[in-house]
Amino acid sequence: MEKIEHPADGCRISIGGVWKILGSDQKPGFEEDFSIAISYENPVDLESITQDVAVLQDLLTATADAVSVPTDIMLTVTSGDSEIDDDPSFVQVYGQQPAYARVKESKPGDMVLRLRDLGGISSVARWFNFVRGRRVVLGLMLSSKYSQMYTENKFFNVVSAAETLHRMEFSNELRPADEYKNFRRMLVRNVPKKYRSWLSQQLLYSNEPRLRDRLIELAEYAELSSVLNCDAQSWAKAVTDARNRMVHHDKGKGPGASTVELYWLAESLRLMVLLCLAKFCEFQEGYVNKIREARSVSFLVGRVGEIMEPSDAIQSVGSPD
Repeated sequence: MEKIEHPADGCRISIGGVWKILGSDQKPGFEEDFSIAISYENPVDLESITQDVAVLQDLLTATADAVSVPTDIMLTVTSGDSEIDDDPSFVQVYGQQPAYARVKESKPGDMVLRLRDLGGISSVARWFNFVRGRRVVLGLMLSSKYSQMYTENKFFNVVSAAETLHRMEFSNELRPADEYKNFRRMLVRNVPKKYRSWLSQQLLYSNEPRLRDRLIELAEYAELSSVLNCDAQSWAKAVTDARNRMVHHDKGKGPGASTVELYWLAESLRLMVLLCLAKFCEFQEGYVNKIREARSVSFLVGRVGEIMEPSDAIQSVGSPD
């Protein structure tokens, strides 16, 4: 594979081919693989390096829809001495993550997006730049991929990923701050003095969008309706109702979403966050169609359809890998 590279913030990202040795001394073999390299312009600490490796690892996990972990990491450190720069020292690092065992059991049948669907190395660099400052979103979005957890935790984590992304990238005010401040003062002044402090506290965060409004705006931005074949507002209501029933435990409103429904709603949320990130990172035109055509997404469409319209369940073909 020919090496390709692109500049990123404070470094260069490159992708190239490498050979892996397979078999034994008696029956040796070779297999072509790929490697990703980050070349920094200035010295950086080891923690920053490991976080940057995780940013690229998460890109693979998100677009492959399967756990991805590095099989080998090589750290090359130059001394800064011009006389020996051509002969750097090498430090090999490998840490077996808890997720490594899951790699063996979850190979991607077909990737949701391949490198060429992203738009090549330039899109990888944009992802690198964008996600570096938004690691919490990826951590919440992919936590259930890397670690086994209860479905309820998976659902809550991905809801938090969506809400956090919205807070970072969209307006967090229903009215301009100064306008709302005056509006809140007016309301407080018009109640008896003994209630003013309480009312002021109650209204303190009432200028922020509700979860349902955040999900609708994210879904519309991500073009989620065109992928899941459902109305963005109805989908956002289903997610919000499921979340509220879990938090408030109102017995008078029925049992709430089942574990199966929570699982597929969580998967739809994860897909939406990926679609948003792809748009923020300006992936190559046509990536939405590629995502829609993926087998795992086609199966998800059917499952979400059953949740949205239980009486008119969408008949899906095939079964999950």
